[in-house]
Amino acid sequence: MGITKRPPEPPQIPYLVVSSGVIDRELLVMMLEPMYPCLLDASSDYSYTTDKGWRSVAAYVYSSFRWPAAIPARKDCDFFAMLFMSLVHCHFGLNGCGFAIGQTDLGQHAFNIVRSDTGWWLWEPNPSIRRSLNLHDYFRPSTEWNYTPLYRLI
Repeated sequence: MGITKRPPEPPQIPYLVVSSGVIDRELLVMMLEPMYPCLLDASSDYSYTTDKGWRSVAAYVYSSFRWPAAIPARKDCDFFAMLFMSLVHCHFGLNGCGFAIGQTDLGQHAFNIVRSDTGWWLWEPNPSIRRSLNLHDYFRPSTEWNYTPLYRLI
């Protein structure tokens, strides 16, 4: 009998909490329009983590789960953004990760937004795009890579 490779242990991360009202106000200031119906956790708290915590979460998600190959003809960016958001929610209980649609150098595109202890960041969830743009980390809206989020589901 062969030895089955066990997935790595989930990282220990700090959990931070903020109210849904604060989340909504912050995203409206960023001019991210809600996709209706959204903010389904209204009147609840949102959990998020630090910059270092998000890096650990992303490393775990990408090393522990087999990600499908991207099929550019299908414009599957929304699939990757939903998958990343879902894995983060299910395995870490972090609902401070959302789904966003906006404009990039690639045209209209779906990606993730995450709240950390230092503010809001963007995350490109598609591994092939991450490699092609040499993205190794989270980045700020509009300031890098010309990602401009317009709509959000969080």
